[in-house]
Parts: sequence; C-alpha cells; structure tokens
Amino acid sequence: MDLSKREQLFKAGYYNLDRNENLDRVYLKQLDEIFKKCSSLVSVYPDYPKFTLRLASFFGVSPHQIIPTCGCTEAIKIAGDFLIDTGGSVLVLDPTYQSAVSYFETLDANIHTIPADSTMDEIVEYINKNDIEFFYLCNPNNPTGGVFELDDLKKLANCNAYIFVDESYAEFCLYGTTAKSLIHTNPNIIIGRSFSKAWGLAGLRVRLFIGNEETIAQLSPFKLKAGVNSVAVRIISELMDNYKLISESVERIQIGDDYIR
Repeated sequence: MDLSKREQLFKAGYYNLDRNENLDRVYLKQLDEIFKKCSSLVSVYPDYPKFTLRLASFFGVSPHQIIPTCGCTEAIKIAGDFLIDTGGSVLVLDPTYQSAVSYFETLDANIHTIPADSTMDEIVEYINKNDIEFFYLCNPNNPTGGVFELDDLKKLANCNAYIFVDESYAEFCLYGTTAKSLIHTNPNIIIGRSFSKAWGLAGLRVRLFIGNEETIAQLSPFKLKAGVNSVAVRIISELMDNYKLISESVERIQIGDDYIR
C-alpha cells in the first residue's frame, strides 16, 4: 500500500498495525507539544558531545560505549561492514526482522537459519559447530515476540562469533531483559537500541549501539560523522527527562494489545 493511501486511512481512523509504529494517540499529542518547542532547531547543528553524555547517563554506560546512528539501517550497515567478511557465515532466527537479513545478503553472506523457538543451548551448539561468524538476535524477537532472558544471553558470551542483540522492543519486554550487563567483559556482544518503537520517533531515524569500549572504538570509523539531526537530539533529550510519558504509553499499548487478542 502506498504511503499516501496509508495516511488517508490513518486520518479516517484506521490503524496501520503492520509497521510497528507507536500509534498511541495520547502519546502522539504529547510528542506534538515537544516538537513545537524544538522546531527552531532546524537551523543549527547538534551538540553531539553533550548528547552522547546524556545518552550514556540515561542508559547507564560510559560515553565510550555508545554510538548514535541514523536509524536501524545505518546500525545494521555498520555492523555488517565491519564484522562480516564477504561470504562469511551469519546465523539468524527464522522468522526474524527481514530487513536485517536483506542487508546481510548484499554482503554475499552465507545465511544460516535456526527456528525461532530453538533453545539457547541449541543456538550456541549450532554457532560452534558451523563456524558462525555473526549471530543476529532480535530480542524480543520481531515478529514472534519470543524473549531470551539474561541467563540465556550469558551463554552467548563464550561463542567464537560476534553477537548483535537487537533490543528494539526492549521497552515492551515484561522481564526488562537486556544484554547490557554483558558488554563490559565481552567484546563480541553488541546491543542495538531503538527510538522508533516505544519512543514513537520512527521518522527521526535514530538508533543506538551499546558495546564494549574496544568494539565501539573499532566500529566508530564506519559511522556517518553527522548522522543524527538537531531536532532528534533535542526531542530525545526531552523524552529522557520525561521518560514517564513513554512508560505510560507502553502501558496503554499493552492494554490495547490484550484487547485485540
């Protein structure tokens, strides 16, 4: 369906449920008010050092352990360009986020799949037996919603492969599961966080890498030098100061999800 028709249906009261966008109208009105305060920033360049420090404080990591990127697309590109050799072996769950798989295919990667309902022990065994170079794990998984908790994620630390844990839907995870505690001692684990889903900022195209300082230093040369705009920097900073708006939105979305089910 083309975007203009989607917009017409949205205005008529329909919801586009296949794009994983935040459609909470209460929250979107609150976002509108924040946008109004930030509109003048289109004429200035962003303060990246200040933004990086604020992100690090919010996520509880060092400024040297994060890289803001221009959406999921750039994040996956950075990871693929640096971590995957041409023709290298990449493991993904089946099903998983298809856009990530599509990019790995452009690298002529040898794509391996394992059922999304596999146990972590089965996944680790597969990685080790098949000389997997890179494992892309969407956790919670898109589209199944399956979640691996921390005890399972720890089993990935000793694998001889890079592990990209895509936590785009972390705010919707009932267990609050994240691999963040593993990055300090495990250079092979990288986390992706999103501002597109619960934060409702898909159009601003902002994502965040979190990883070991050594790994982040190696990834940094592959990123755009100015990939996040001033309006995005200010709005995300405002939302970090008012995170209750997001948590309340998540609660409303989960109530709506229960109602639809």
